Amino acid sequence: MMISAIWDHAIQLAGTHPLLLWLLVFSVACSESLALVGLLVPGTVLMLALAVIATASATQLALSLSAALAGAIVGDWLSYALGWHYRHQLDSWPRLGTQLHRARRFFARYGALGVFCARFIGPLRPLVPLVAGACAMPRRKFIIANVSSALLWSAAYLLPGSLWQQLPLPQRQSLAAAAQYLALAAVLGWLAMVLTRRR
Repeated sequence: MMISAIWDHAIQLAGTHPLLLWLLVFSVACSESLALVGLLVPGTVLMLALAVIATASATQLALSLSAALAGAIVGDWLSYALGWHYRHQLDSWPRLGTQLHRARRFFARYGALGVFCARFIGPLRPLVPLVAGACAMPRRKFIIANVSSALLWSAAYLLPGSLWQQLPLPQRQSLAAAAQYLALAAVLGWLAMVLTRRR
């Protein structure tokens, strides 16, 4: 009952504070795609949690889709700009050694298609745009890959939340309990990964 009450309150809060909802979805989507930040923030877990809250009505769904789209585009663009600006210094970032090397190989092999596909691959999502900027990828090509992938990515995250709202309440409660355990496991795994890296 407590979980259901908290969930209902979260939906009501999102419905009565549309700007707060927009900022939350935008911030998570942006951080998910932002260089360095995207490697530390469990954005997937947060986006999936927000997806259910943010799609309780058609108005909230439209608002959330625009926020997720804008956040994803801005995050990738900032990563591209960082890569462009610091293109001669990327190799001096030792903490990114192996991951940056993988992103370089991925981009070298797939180019603009790699920028599009990396949006859907967690470890590569915040790094391939960085590499694209460092490699001086033409801006027009990057913008096309960035915007088109963001359109598909935002829909893939948020539209299932709309379907969730149409399920009968008992099924939602059962799935919510399972999702909470999975989210807790994901957060604990993320914390363990961060602590391991710092040693």
